Amino acid sequence: EIHKDAIKYGQRVLIVDDVITAGTAAEESVQLITRAGGIPAGLVLILDRQERGKDSPKSAMQEVREKYGFPVFSILTFGDLLNFLRMQAAVADRDTAAPEIIAAMERYHIEYGVQG
Repeated sequence: EIHKDAIKYGQRVLIVDDVITAGTAAEESVQLITRAGGIPAGLVLILDRQERGKDSPKSAMQEVREKYGFPVFSILTFGDLLNFLRMQAAVADRDTAAPEIIAAMERYHIEYGVQG
């Protein structure tokens, strides 16, 4: 719960979260903010896992953006992280577990990620 004095009625509130998977935490945050009298103004994430949302083949970020009509941004995406690991593996001059990790991440994205 949000402390009764944390948000003033009508105050715009930016939601900051570490990661988005299905968008559940964003929905819970919106509910808490609106119950406290605030107005959710947007969502900033550290990592967008680029997974399909709960209700469609769209990403969870797209679903949250469309459902609430506020901007949603991420600092990094799953694709950014995967590309970074690929680059690191390409320049590594020693044996590393990176190829196995990269392959597992690629399989995971094929199964759960937004395609296209």
